[in-house]
Amino acid sequence: MKYQFLKEYENPLFNFIIHRVNLPDQQAVCKNPFLKSLVGSKSGISIIDSKNKTILIPPGAGVEVDFWIFGDEKIIITHNNPELNKINEYPCLEEYIEAWQIKRAAEQESHIQHGIILANLKTHGNEELFINKLEKLGIPNNEIVLLDEEPPATDRLLRKEANKVTYHCLARRVSRIESLANVLLSLNQDEFLESPSALFYDPNGCWQLNSYWPFDKKTVEKIYAKAPRILTILCCPSRWGHSEQIEPLAHRLIESGLKLNYVMTDIEFMKKWQPFVTV
Repeated sequence: MKYQFLKEYENPLFNFIIHRVNLPDQQAVCKNPFLKSLVGSKSGISIIDSKNKTILIPPGAGVEVDFWIFGDEKIIITHNNPELNKINEYPCLEEYIEAWQIKRAAEQESHIQHGIILANLKTHGNEELFINKLEKLGIPNNEIVLLDEEPPATDRLLRKEANKVTYHCLARRVSRIESLANVLLSLNQDEFLESPSALFYDPNGCWQLNSYWPFDKKTVEKIYAKAPRILTILCCPSRWGHSEQIEPLAHRLIESGLKLNYVMTDIEFMKKWQPFVTV
């Protein structure tokens, strides 16, 4: 019996990433009801339900996942600080990708573009190992974006001379405490660094019109002049309990000239975002 997408997902949703999808299979949650809280699954959604042979993530949609890398042999998935005495209870990279590949295969069969994996690495220093492991599991690096990378990891991954292989899979974060100047610095060092593939904007705490707003039109024009293919990934205000800010934020971003390529959000808010995303 083949896996099927849920009937309510009639159309592919290419421009969306569901946040904190830390559960590969709903059956594991049924066997261990504490697993959802153990891994810190904000969405509460699993990729598949192996009992009913259903795919629980919309076709074309991506996922944000939290990974912890423990050397060569162990990569686990949890948003929370892992409890080391329960290390074997957490989903591991291999079982997660096994579930993801079921969704990916169904998309391929229907000629639907794959969603991306927005990999939120909670440990730094083994990014290349992580990417290489995913490639061995059949996930090419153009379907992965690394999130929350910090210097010196960002410069190491972007540095032209350091890597024989260029990893086009890095999102630089912008927020009220992480300046857009960091992204511009990477773009302006093009003799040493590749351009980051994406910028990730977290608007938490920027609801008021007089609060920090990084995206004036001239700055946005400079970004696209330097890196015309850079993607924008937006963190939906629903993550911080401010879903009422969706439309005001979307209008303000678009007025600034920023293209909304991906929105990381809850499934329930996807339709609200659809008029604003860049197709």
